[in-house]
Amino acid sequence: MNSFLLSLFLTITVAFTVAQAQSEKSASKSIKLDAIKVTEPMIAVNPTDPNNFIAVYSNWHYSDSRKPASSRTTDGSISWTSTEVPDNLLTGIDQADPTISFDSNGNAYYCFLDLGNLNHVIVSKSTNKGATWSSSYRAYDDQNPLTGFPVPDKPWITVDCSNGPYSNTIYVV
Repeated sequence: MNSFLLSLFLTITVAFTVAQAQSEKSASKSIKLDAIKVTEPMIAVNPTDPNNFIAVYSNWHYSDSRKPASSRTTDGSISWTSTEVPDNLLTGIDQADPTISFDSNGNAYYCFLDLGNLNHVIVSKSTNKGATWSSSYRAYDDQNPLTGFPVPDKPWITVDCSNGPYSNTIYVV
């Protein structure tokens, strides 16, 4: 177990180091890791492509706001690219607590808190191994703080990848 955790830590560390080097070469909107503080990382492996990993995390910008971001590899962690969730998919000014899961078809689902005046749990989907994120949905909407429901904290997402009747059902808690 200790060797697995060490390997996972080294993989994430390498991912962020490689992503930083690549972000300086990339013409697309990439994360410059020297300008942010990466927190709350999580990584998942695509069940249809064992060379595709996606790491999700919150990144703190100088303005003390957090944005959801991800790094992905499609070659088993030899190279990584990073991207932030596009602003048009966000509703609040601060995001936190990212989690990720794949369905049995290889689609990735990125879940995070979208904070501001209201607290939303957001799910974004990637159909291209984490290259882009689209289809942002509110899984929980705290529009009325008087309802008695608690303010959400650390939502978790998983997808049923079995061959059973609930295959590819997305669960967010």
